[in-house]
Amino acid sequence: MGVRMVFVVFLGLGLAANAPAQTVLASDAFQQPLYAAVSAPARPRLAVDGDFLLWWLSGNPVPRLINSALPTTDLAATLEAGGLSDPTAFTVYGGRRYSANPMPGFRIGVGYLLDEERGLGLELSGLYVTPRVDTFRIASDGTGNPPIILTLREVFFPGFGPNDVETGGVFAGLFSAVPEGFLTGQAQVRSTISLWGGEANAFLRSYPTGAVTVDLLGGFRYLGMQDTLEISASVTSAGNGATYDRFRVTNHFYGGQVGARVNATYNRLTASLATRIALGGTNQEFSISGNRILPEGVPDDGAPGGFYAVSSNLGNTSRNRLAFVPDVNVNLGYALTDHIHLTVGYTFLYWSSVGRSGDQVDRNYNTGLNPVFGAGTDRSGPRFPARLDKGTDFWAQGINLGLSLRY
Repeated sequence: MGVRMVFVVFLGLGLAANAPAQTVLASDAFQQPLYAAVSAPARPRLAVDGDFLLWWLSGNPVPRLINSALPTTDLAATLEAGGLSDPTAFTVYGGRRYSANPMPGFRIGVGYLLDEERGLGLELSGLYVTPRVDTFRIASDGTGNPPIILTLREVFFPGFGPNDVETGGVFAGLFSAVPEGFLTGQAQVRSTISLWGGEANAFLRSYPTGAVTVDLLGGFRYLGMQDTLEISASVTSAGNGATYDRFRVTNHFYGGQVGARVNATYNRLTASLATRIALGGTNQEFSISGNRILPEGVPDDGAPGGFYAVSSNLGNTSRNRLAFVPDVNVNLGYALTDHIHLTVGYTFLYWSSVGRSGDQVDRNYNTGLNPVFGAGTDRSGPRFPARLDKGTDFWAQGINLGLSLRY
């Protein structure tokens, strides 16, 4: 009896030892507890990413353009020799940076693993931030209140020399030869900005250890940005005159870039930190245009331009500047399935050299060159307003919400 029981026990152990091993499917990894650490999964051969962007862009540096004052019954005293002598004068537009924020956009990318063993692949991506238009408008009533003044800095009158009117300016409807009386009018400033870009990179996985990997990046980057400032003013009495000025700068960056990306995986959770820096050149295209409608009774001498854009600064110019563009991107992800991931992240981008439209407005003035003041009778003196073609830096930052497909 005892011998039989021993034999049965050994037989059972032998059968258990020879039983086939249980097969574990790759999809079963998602059935483990969230806290159970696992090694890095095999890298997908193909990845397609799409992100919704909500970005903030650095503001447009606009000089003081429009002044006003408290309502008055003595506009003749307020508007004195083209300047504003009223101590209650204040700036209603300009003198600071204006930001059109936040701005929506999208970013798409695709990556393909060429050599799975070496971790070598290619990736392409592009972004587009939709144009944002901001408009400021001020109008006077039938009695000319509140006063509307397009501000100037230093005014040169042919035959008289410069006259500093930094605290004043010219009323939106103060045209030469306009009949005396209260002038009513309006002024408007319209600002538009848009941003877009793309890049192509090769990547090489250089540190495939456990659940953390490091990719080295190298490739080409392009960025584009267009910035426009439009200034219009009109008189709704005394002949219905109007002026229009447009300052536009278009920037194109081309450069090579290098960078690195760290990826970490913990079950369904993923995290990545990527940083790149591109070095190249920015082509800055400056465009200034203007037009006007002179009030009835004011002779048109054919001088081109509006108010801030006249013969001395009209036209198109371009220049190239050395520039660098670094950026940082942080992403957190959650795997819904083996192939679908949700992501949320933050991006900061810096551009060292761009042109902005507000920097191109010169408020130094020669009335002899301006059609509003009867240009053509005496065009002597300095070429004001001048072409400035100024540059500055630029940044963009914001959040992204995305969907990633991996195969």
